[in-house]
Amino acid sequence: MMVELGAKFHAASDDGGEFCPQTFTGFLNLLLDEGCIFVSERGMIGGYAWPSPWAKDFLIAMEAFWWAEDGQGRALADAFEAWAHVKGAYGPTGSTRMGYIEATQPERVAKILRQRGYKTLETIMVK
Repeated sequence: MMVELGAKFHAASDDGGEFCPQTFTGFLNLLLDEGCIFVSERGMIGGYAWPSPWAKDFLIAMEAFWWAEDGQGRALADAFEAWAHVKGAYGPTGSTRMGYIEATQPERVAKILRQRGYKTLETIMVK
């Protein structure tokens, strides 16, 4: 199921390249070992945490993918945020970062994230 959802996320994201199930499975295994994955009936969120390159003892939790076809997007975000909190990526010792892809309902997702207390940190451009 997760590979199928990953393929749908990739197709909707317009992120380039041909989706490779083996590559995505490898990434999922990496997250299982070193990050987190939470799933619902037809949704998933995954991410990882790493030290900030700019500040000693500051941890950044980064969402890598977030896709829900079953209305469980907020519950998945709750699970990711809880994981980030346990890792220490919140408050004065860290931050939790979630994003959205321009091709996938950006206004709606941005509104949800702002309601959850997120603010815009950067904009990434692709060439």
